[in-house]
Amino acid sequence: MIEDKTTEELKKRAQELGLIVNARADQSSPKPPAGNKKKDGQNERRTCLKTRMAPAHSRNESLTALEDKVDRRLRDTKPIWEQALKELMDTREEVRAGFHNLEQQIGVLSRDMVRLRDDQDGDDERRARLEGKNSKRPGDRGMR
Repeated sequence: MIEDKTTEELKKRAQELGLIVNARADQSSPKPPAGNKKKDGQNERRTCLKTRMAPAHSRNESLTALEDKVDRRLRDTKPIWEQALKELMDTREEVRAGFHNLEQQIGVLSRDMVRLRDDQDGDDERRARLEGKNSKRPGDRGMR
């Protein structure tokens, strides 16, 4: 989109330059020398042709110069885009590595929770057995 705007601006500028060159060419066109009418007509046509061709040639040179300038600018921005793309790819890899580490940590946490519940179930069973033994003591009235 920026490239299109730049190109359009350069074309407009080239047209303005062409118009300026045309106006100057019209103002400074040489007058044919007085003399033979046939030669004067030919000289006038040649001069007219040269005058008309000069702005076209000038516009062509201007457009070529503008195209070269646009190409240079595009080449200048290419390394910037390549660097931005590289940074995005590096960031993507870092995010993937971070998610991989997170998955591992969640797996460890999950295993620890399973062991903790297993240990708690075992403790509950032991406590129930111990409480059962304590309630069967001789002389114990079952009151606490």
